[in-house]
Amino acid sequence: MIWIDDLVDGVMTMLEKTNEDYNCYLVGVDSNVTVGQIAQIVMDEVGVHVPIHYGGRYSGWKGDVRQYRYDVSQLRLMGWTPKYSAEQAVRKAVQVNMNNL
Repeated sequence: MIWIDDLVDGVMTMLEKTNEDYNCYLVGVDSNVTVGQIAQIVMDEVGVHVPIHYGGRYSGWKGDVRQYRYDVSQLRLMGWTPKYSAEQAVRKAVQVNMNNL
C-alpha cells in the first residue's frame, strides 16, 4: 500500500532524474500490511470494533504470493523516499474517506 502523493512523487523523481529511453523502476514502500491489519486500522479509525473472522485455511490460488516486498533501491539512489509507511497510507486513506462522508 502506498499513499498516492508518494507514488506521484516517485514517478516525478524518475522523470526528473533519468533520461533513459527505457527502464523499469518499482515505486513502493519498504513495509507492508496484512488484510487483518487493514481491517484493524479501519475499525480503529471508524471507532467500531467487531471480531475478525477468517474463512479457515489460506484460500489463495496456486502460485499466489502471500507476502511481497518492493525493491525501491534504484529510486532511493535518486534521493526519493516515501513519506508514509504502508500502515500510515492505509490509516490516512481511511481518515480522508471518513472526512469526505
